[in-house]
Amino acid sequence: MFSSEHRLQDTSITHQVVFDIQFGDEDIGQVVIGLFGKMCPREVENFIALANNNVLIPPSHYNPWGRRMKKKGGLERPEPPLSMWRRGGYENCSFYKMDFLTIFAGDVHLDKGISGYTKFGRDYEFKQAIMKMEDPWLVAMQVFMGRMDSRFFFTGRRPIDWISGRHVVIGRILSGQTTLRNLYDQGDPAEECWEKRAFIRRSREILPQHPNWIQDPTSLDAPSMMETLRLQHLHETKQKIDDMSKNGEYMFNYPYTTKMLADVFDSVGNSSGHD
Repeated sequence: MFSSEHRLQDTSITHQVVFDIQFGDEDIGQVVIGLFGKMCPREVENFIALANNNVLIPPSHYNPWGRRMKKKGGLERPEPPLSMWRRGGYENCSFYKMDFLTIFAGDVHLDKGISGYTKFGRDYEFKQAIMKMEDPWLVAMQVFMGRMDSRFFFTGRRPIDWISGRHVVIGRILSGQTTLRNLYDQGDPAEECWEKRAFIRRSREILPQHPNWIQDPTSLDAPSMMETLRLQHLHETKQKIDDMSKNGEYMFNYPYTTKMLADVFDSVGNSSGHD
């Protein structure tokens, strides 16, 4: 649910971006992201440039965060000549970290989750996190030591309000939650449990006349939409419990715990008018 503080912020969708997600050789779906261009215009401008693969990125061997050059009086390493730079962005960028609440991507420089680059240079200063992370399926730019680059993360099916103020929310996921759930089910790539690579095969901004554009997202009532997503997750979980019970399998150590959870989901569904 959006709090009253959220309603004071202009979270209307001004731009939309589409990611085509691939896992190994398999195309597992698309994710459509709506961006809050009025609430955080600079961050959205940077995100769109990266989604359109229109950012100058230095070669991978250039590491300005490495050792300082003694011969240059302690100055950082000079940038390589412009001829060695490439124009790119989120396309072919890997998902490098995941847990049951977040999924990280966006290292356009080294593709290892330790670097990044922006439309405005290596990084830029983090000023203020306007929106709290009290809702599921948000998109936020990762902040490290008070600065932001190209790295971002999706929040999952549950809110993570305890990290509010540390990162900058720039939008929300309008469609493609099932695609992200499929990635969550694969585990964390940082623990080397993936035999295949998950990455953004294609990224681009879409215009209102595009068939993938979500029509009039600002006309949707945000609290109702978030409540619908929450109830949808509850009923999907209940269905999994029912299936495991029929097969004689249990998610927990004791059968009565499973039955208790099922009763809770039943009560939520009945109170909300769902079957």
